[in-house]
Amino acid sequence: MPIPTQTVLIVDDDEMWRMLARVALGRAGFRCEECGSVKEAMAVLAREPVFCIVTDLLMPELDGLDLCRMVRADPEFADTPIIVMTSSTDEAEHRTAREAGAHTTLRKDVEFKQVVSAVRFSRNP
Repeated sequence: MPIPTQTVLIVDDDEMWRMLARVALGRAGFRCEECGSVKEAMAVLAREPVFCIVTDLLMPELDGLDLCRMVRADPEFADTPIIVMTSSTDEAEHRTAREAGAHTTLRKDVEFKQVVSAVRFSRNP
């Protein structure tokens, strides 16, 4: 069971998906911060470290790939695990996300227990 200070940053422009992820991760013992954009996510990272980032791939303006690249480029956050969620079945998109710095990619249609497991094991690959 994670300790209460383990914060997961959830980044998605879909408010309902963020809420569902927050509930699932909260039940697993994680504290969650929610952001609707990459800009909001970077502001959260500037004020507090996080255990893991769970982000959507496709968002308006900046997307999940941009977030991966921005996090990896900053030495302060470079080791933070990033889980990219996507509706795509295209393996090339999953590969591109991993190349941009995603720790792992998951389809958005997975059960939330798989998201929780991915977060739990993100620091112990």
